[in-house]
Amino acid sequence: MSHVFSPYRSVGVVCNTVPPVVRFHPGHREFYVSTVAEKRLLTYKVSNSGLKTVSDPFPEEVTCLTQHKGHVIAGGSLGGLFIVRNSREVDAYPAAAQGVGLRFLECFGHLLVGVTEDNRMHTWTMLPDIAIGQLIGTVELDASAYPVSALCHPFTFTNKIVLGSAGAAAHLQIWNVVKARLVHAFQPLEAGVTCLTQAPAEDLLAVGLASGLILLHHLRCDVTVVKLRQDFGPVAGLTFRTDGQPIMLSGSRQGQVTVWHLEDRRVCGLLNDAHPSAAIAGLACLHSQPLLVTTGADNCLRIWIFDRPGDHLPRLLHQRAGHSRPPSD
Repeated sequence: MSHVFSPYRSVGVVCNTVPPVVRFHPGHREFYVSTVAEKRLLTYKVSNSGLKTVSDPFPEEVTCLTQHKGHVIAGGSLGGLFIVRNSREVDAYPAAAQGVGLRFLECFGHLLVGVTEDNRMHTWTMLPDIAIGQLIGTVELDASAYPVSALCHPFTFTNKIVLGSAGAAAHLQIWNVVKARLVHAFQPLEAGVTCLTQAPAEDLLAVGLASGLILLHHLRCDVTVVKLRQDFGPVAGLTFRTDGQPIMLSGSRQGQVTVWHLEDRRVCGLLNDAHPSAAIAGLACLHSQPLLVTTGADNCLRIWIFDRPGDHLPRLLHQRAGHSRPPSD
């Protein structure tokens, strides 16, 4: 019997604008990237961009993803929390506020932190059997003064999360999520924060702004050590090579990816058509590998490789692509 029309198959849909999750499976010795397509999670092999699994359907639209011990955790448009086991089975957990969607999720250690559409930050415990435990704290942030636009856990800060704001007085804040206490507020920035990424160096956070400015900020010393500016407007994503090369990459909302040499503090490459005329949705270098994963609003997943001696610009290795626009006459 043909399996062409089996219900777990997807046709033409590769990804949407939810940033994907990239993870390594030690048993398979394989990297996987999971994207969102409608109400399902699609998991691809990075080695050949082949579709590995399609999850069971979620009961609501998925708005954000994170991971914990090899499993994907998803947040929904109605506030639901879901753990996807084996990239297929969807376990549902109660919402912090029913009907209020989740915008961001971050999991670290035994904690799961989420920010909802009403600008509240919630913290849950993670149980040893890969389950979401009780809600241990909620912080209500002033949506008019400090609308949260990004969050990141700095890996040397226990129980801490860094928040970024898109407000007029945009700045970074460090919160202790267990005590629900503001630890430190940094100086105002020139524009709203669009993305936050942990740099490979200890205590260093990469901050992307709506003005195109990129900062590498030392959190403990409260000092900006590097300032760069991309030419294509707001920074849509940041990632770092961790295979021995001092390279950072930034994405734009127009589809370009800029390659930065951090020691020389200069542009050393430009992918002008990484995702033509479509915002970069996801941008991630694989740990200790010369590989880059990008997704865009053009319904395309691309895998790039850095394999040209003396050239820091990656080349396209393989891709999965669908229609980026509805068909027309």
